[in-house]
Amino acid sequence: MRSAPCQLLVICVIVCAALDNDGTFPIKKKFMFGDVLFTWNGNRNEGFNVSITKDNAWIYWKHVNNSQNIEKNAWSFKTVEINVHRLNGEQVGKTTYTVQKTFSQAGQSVTFSWSTAFFPSAGVYTIYHTNKDNKSIIEVTSDGVTKMQTEKYEYHSYPYNSTHISFEIKNVSLEDAGYYAGGVTSEAAWLEGGIILIVNDGPDTLRINPSVNEDSELSIKEGEALGPYDCYADCTPPCDVTWQYTDSYGNVHQVIFSKKTAKLNIIVNRTIILLSCVGTYKTSMTLEQNISLNVQYLDETQAIANGRHDPGQIVLEENKTLHLSCYGNGNPNPTIRLSKHNAVIKTLETIDDNWLNHTIERLQCFDSDTYKCTSTTTGFQNKEKRITVSVQCTIRLDTSFPVKTQYSSVVGEDVVIPVDVPVIANPAPLKSKVTWYGPTESNKVTSKIIRRDADYKYNIRGSISIENEQRIGNYTMLYDGKEIITIIIHAIKGLPQKSSGQNTVVVLGSAVGVTLGVLILTVLAAVFFLKRKKVEIIRKSILIENAIALEGIEHSSDEYAVVNKTSIDFQKFENDATIEGMEKDTDHMEMYANTAKEIPKGGKTNNKIMKKKKLKSSRPSTEIIPEDSASPEENPDGLLYIDVDFTIEQEHPDTDEKPKIHGDEDRTDYSFVDFSKKLPAEKENPEN
Repeated sequence: MRSAPCQLLVICVIVCAALDNDGTFPIKKKFMFGDVLFTWNGNRNEGFNVSITKDNAWIYWKHVNNSQNIEKNAWSFKTVEINVHRLNGEQVGKTTYTVQKTFSQAGQSVTFSWSTAFFPSAGVYTIYHTNKDNKSIIEVTSDGVTKMQTEKYEYHSYPYNSTHISFEIKNVSLEDAGYYAGGVTSEAAWLEGGIILIVNDGPDTLRINPSVNEDSELSIKEGEALGPYDCYADCTPPCDVTWQYTDSYGNVHQVIFSKKTAKLNIIVNRTIILLSCVGTYKTSMTLEQNISLNVQYLDETQAIANGRHDPGQIVLEENKTLHLSCYGNGNPNPTIRLSKHNAVIKTLETIDDNWLNHTIERLQCFDSDTYKCTSTTTGFQNKEKRITVSVQCTIRLDTSFPVKTQYSSVVGEDVVIPVDVPVIANPAPLKSKVTWYGPTESNKVTSKIIRRDADYKYNIRGSISIENEQRIGNYTMLYDGKEIITIIIHAIKGLPQKSSGQNTVVVLGSAVGVTLGVLILTVLAAVFFLKRKKVEIIRKSILIENAIALEGIEHSSDEYAVVNKTSIDFQKFENDATIEGMEKDTDHMEMYANTAKEIPKGGKTNNKIMKKKKLKSSRPSTEIIPEDSASPEENPDGLLYIDVDFTIEQEHPDTDEKPKIHGDEDRTDYSFVDFSKKLPAEKENPEN
């Protein structure tokens, strides 16, 4: 089974009557063999600018040297618009064609109809068919049809003088394809418009893979590859398939030609605005499918200074005028920015257009800088151009920078005062032109030029020698004989004005010696104080030890202390001689606990005390005394609480067994005392 091929024997366009002329002169249109001819009034050799829009999509501008323009293959579009201007911009006119096409399969019937401006009352209205040639097929008067091949055509309009024309073509064949139009003459038929009949037996459709939307633009960057795109024409026998492109001047260029299928691969540039796949059958019928391109690009930026293009560097004198211009070209239009670059980047101006203009009316030295023009478009790397502007200015004091004019100094052979004088100058100052005048005729001043953060900012550093008192005073700096600044140097009062290195060493040595002496004396005093404190603690501990003999006093009801036990560490003092001397004195001492109750009188108590003393004297001479023993303290009730050692009284005191002292092996410290507890009343035992 054959696929439905399409063949267009003659390419024709129906023009729907109305002209839409906006200019001074009307633009006439004439359709011939698939092309549209536009004509307008004007001088024969006058040039015009013509804009063409097809299917509401702008195609191109072109220049013509006469008053006419032909658009090829107009039949393949729905609308074709032309807009004509003179070279001075004045519009000549604008008009739009509306194109109508009818498709039919071979063997079918098709009906055509259109409206005419008028029907001749006495003449003949003729319908023409144009294929390979132009021939009349139907003639109609007010009284009826006078000529018609009845087996092929049938006229439907009634009354016969109606301006609405309608007729039928029976059993359509390939020979019936073409352009149908009517009028009083053949010339009038071309001007009034008609209708295209396309008989399917040739290229019915063109297919592009991957598919594209003909109603939208394809955006692509200049220099990128487009494709591959395969174009296929449904023809039997196979059609000729051609890829071609239209440039911005309206010229058509063939890219590739093949049978039935053509593959497109192309590197795009900004001049390509339309890509077309064209299928041609037997050289007489074609189909076309288009891809509109939006080629994006960004050109290099241009920088112009006082009319000079991209000078790189420009030198001007102070108070002159500087005109800076930046130009950037691209699609879409780039953003242009002018900035000033030095220690700090500063944007001077920004504009969304091709041109940016900036003027400095009176240049100053601080206008010396690098100026940069930058073009920016999304998706592209920025394009920039730099111009270095050097403003020549005479040297002067930089008052925008802190200037120190008062200095104080000692006097000595090696004393040198550094003095920084900030200046503005371009070109850079020369050391050979710097001179100093001071309080004496022979001044010892050396100078050095130091650049700061800009090409026009410098420090002139003068090193002034103050070797004697005659050097104290005013110093004036001159550059090339011009006075710049006066510096005043004062002598420091109260300090020796001899600056020999030996005196300085002696003073520093004395200060260090005094400091070390004070430090040593402080350490010795601290050691002496700690040793005295330690001896005092030992003495008090021995006195407390001798107070143990007070234990054993009998009374009917005494207050007693309940204590919390915490263990502490003890150590022996190595200086036994000191302790022995103290113990000798304690043999003749008696200590009693000071309590609120009176000690009962009686020999028994005294005997017990004496026994305690004897037991005490029998103990070893070297005692274990707590290092941190505290001195006895008295509570608010008058009770004295102390650290004591408890001994167990023997029932037979006359034995030779030595008493055991609790705590020698595991001595216990009672740190918390509860004075609220009382001893229960003791029952009196009758004496035997």
